[in-house]
Amino acid sequence: MMTAAQSNTPSRADRRRTLKTGLVFVEEGADPIKCSLVNWSSGGARLRFDPVYDGPDHFKLQIGFGQLVLATMDCLVCWRKGDELGVQFDENLPFDASF
Repeated sequence: MMTAAQSNTPSRADRRRTLKTGLVFVEEGADPIKCSLVNWSSGGARLRFDPVYDGPDHFKLQIGFGQLVLATMDCLVCWRKGDELGVQFDENLPFDASF
């Protein structure tokens, strides 16, 4: 059996709580959907929506802090539960997720 240290999947300890905001872009020309990042790691994030997100499993997520855009990531939905969902980034964040 593979341990978390041996796999590319971050363990719960690798995830960081955050107060970042996000914008989900589903298709070009459509209005973005606002969300909050509950926690994140270099490989994915837990997002919270109001109202519940019922869109497609692939989208672009723009991660920001205030008016500052930190990154735009291609995402794949891994799980959904109520107003939250977990996404995996197609590539790791281009910076340390600890801030």
